[in-house]
Amino acid sequence: GQKIRELRRRDGRTQEALAEAIGVTSQAVSRWEANGGYPDMEMIPSIANYFGVSIDELFGYNNDRSKKIDELVSKILPLDKNESFNGVRKPDYFFKNLSVDEKNEIIKKDARYGKIVCRCEEITEGEIVRAICENPKATTVDGVKRRVRAGMGRCQGGFCQPHVAEIIARELNVPITEVTKSGNESKLLVGKTK
Repeated sequence: GQKIRELRRRDGRTQEALAEAIGVTSQAVSRWEANGGYPDMEMIPSIANYFGVSIDELFGYNNDRSKKIDELVSKILPLDKNESFNGVRKPDYFFKNLSVDEKNEIIKKDARYGKIVCRCEEITEGEIVRAICENPKATTVDGVKRRVRAGMGRCQGGFCQPHVAEIIARELNVPITEVTKSGNESKLLVGKTK
């Protein structure tokens, strides 16, 4: 909680802005910062991404562990440091918040950004595919919901949930009956009716 507050203040952001970006209430962010609760594990990548930090940094881990591992491995294998490696993911952007010119430029590169899947939150197929394909992968309907807000609008996924499930099945190359709401046995479909 303290680290979230520290990062939020570092960037001059409000609890409301963080809450909107990751799809929770500002009261939830306030509770985390007061150590009255913790975010769901599936939200951790989004929070780290929002602040442009690694998950380790979000949890307050320092690099000593990484240095020790490097030392041990270098005794067995020669290691060359890749100076151009950037271990911090680029911050996510919400397509709906971009200018018309920025949207058109992205649609030229990937036409999936031109198809709105979640009408309530104006989330595109391209954003959903990006959430499914980026590490850590959002492999459940709730994982996609937390990452890009598809299904967080007025209809709570009543319209877009079947489309999100189809996209997950297509991108992960699994039968749609294997797609789950939140993992384990929370299957959305169990078979065909006709």
